[in-house]
Amino acid sequence: MFNDIRLAFRTLRNALGFAAAAIATLALGIGANTAIISVLNATLLQPLPYAEPSRLVFLQESSQGYPIPVAGGTYFDWSAQTKSYQSMFAAEAWSGILAGPEKSEQIPAIRATAGLFETIGAKPALGRTFAQDEDQPGKDHVIVLSHRLWQTSFGADHGIVGRKVTLIAEPYVIIGVMPAGFEFPTFWAADTRPWAPLSLAARRNDRNGRSLRVFARLKLGIAPAAAQTELAVVAARLARAFPSNNEKIGAVLQPLQDRSVSGFRTMLLVLMGAVAFLLLIACSNVANLLLSRSAARSREIAVRIAIGAGRARLARMLLAESGVLGMPSPASCGT
Repeated sequence: MFNDIRLAFRTLRNALGFAAAAIATLALGIGANTAIISVLNATLLQPLPYAEPSRLVFLQESSQGYPIPVAGGTYFDWSAQTKSYQSMFAAEAWSGILAGPEKSEQIPAIRATAGLFETIGAKPALGRTFAQDEDQPGKDHVIVLSHRLWQTSFGADHGIVGRKVTLIAEPYVIIGVMPAGFEFPTFWAADTRPWAPLSLAARRNDRNGRSLRVFARLKLGIAPAAAQTELAVVAARLARAFPSNNEKIGAVLQPLQDRSVSGFRTMLLVLMGAVAFLLLIACSNVANLLLSRSAARSREIAVRIAIGAGRARLARMLLAESGVLGMPSPASCGT
């Protein structure tokens, strides 16, 4: 077989045009598939970078079958009347002017109740995250920075914890910095840089201002379907208790992994099908090239048969040539 491989290299060296066309065709098909599979692996197949991500869920109210944000009063009722969740927190998008040491900038942010980092199981690289009482009025002027914001606006200062900054014209104390690569959430309020506590004390009985996104961690052994059933029961109870605000308002639960990729899952799968078809076309084209080349080599093959080469020997020789063509090319390795 080693001799067949050496012969294949010599033969293909004498047919550089054919070899270049076949290798380029295979490299295009394999390279495109490798790129798309890498994207699929990073987005659809890899678990979310949080502790036990399979237990994390995303909760919303629903109206006429469509998910909608959650009212403050509903969040408190869900938290008090459900038993399927180990912890739960509410969050809302926020933004404002952050006055840094060198410049001021408009930044996207998230405000969330104190259980955010505990629920998703994220630990800071510097300092700490929210204490349990820091989502109460008067104690909520603290922020946790993203690693990116810490680097770009604060010069990666390791003594940043405890420093005061001005955000939306109010003083905040920096209590922590999250690790590089940490993102939350991954599907909403994109490019969040700091996180601040969210005080909901004034919204305990508010059932109209629906601006919250609710996240929770299921208890061990609780399936999402069981948690959804319990949530539906609570939603029906609230609809009876508050018909003017909650009539025909349901509740929707999604595993956080599914919700994080739902916006582009179909697009990626369609793209994967397209590049798989591209690989099929590439293989067909190379097969046609090999058949054409085999027809042109009929005299050579006839001579080999005449001097004693059997079918198995010829098949091994041709397979060696095909194997050499299919070896990883620089283009596919680079991809």
